[in-house]
Amino acid sequence: DVRYEFFPSGNQLLSIGGFYKTIKNPIEYSIDVTQPFTTFTYQNEKTARIYGIELEARKNLTFLGKAAFWQDLTVFGNLSLIQSKLQFEAGTQAKQNRPLQGQSPFIVNGGIQYESPENGWSLSTMVNRVGRRIAFVGVDAKFGDTRQDIYEAPRTVLDVQIGKTIKKFNIKLTLADILRQRQNFYQDADGDGKYKTASPDRLMFSYLTGFQSSLTIGYTF
Repeated sequence: DVRYEFFPSGNQLLSIGGFYKTIKNPIEYSIDVTQPFTTFTYQNEKTARIYGIELEARKNLTFLGKAAFWQDLTVFGNLSLIQSKLQFEAGTQAKQNRPLQGQSPFIVNGGIQYESPENGWSLSTMVNRVGRRIAFVGVDAKFGDTRQDIYEAPRTVLDVQIGKTIKKFNIKLTLADILRQRQNFYQDADGDGKYKTASPDRLMFSYLTGFQSSLTIGYTF
């Protein structure tokens, strides 16, 4: 891993980094093609190589004005771009040039945060999106059209947290996954890299977990 970080001030950051990793005999969650029904197991391939870059930034908004409000308001974000390559065991039926199971090509997070030591209020909003990834390894289509890799389609997650400090008490309300987008797991039958309902793609299963909320109260002694 290599990383360069620059801090313009105490609460501001700009960084860029790169990484390279080699995994021997990576364990992957896979479809058990020996079974007549869709069941899952674990298997190993020979090696996996993972490399990418990471960008991160955090900045307050004092350039918009001199009021304390802008000093207490911060925007932030980070982006990871990742590639993975596998060396397969001899005789494997896996689709060649596929990524490592569970590895997304990109991860992006961003948000805005307000925190005032004067009035005790805090507010943060964060959005997250992960690129499509293989949830269950299958085989090349020529070995079984309905036993291909099962992908998890990308979705956007939005979280919000509101807090208030009153003397020694701190109250926080958290709302997670507000957008409530479905988690779709599918086989990319037409090979276009996207999930579409009106296409040959096969939807294997789908979840709608809904957003979560929590209220916490803390006391500082």
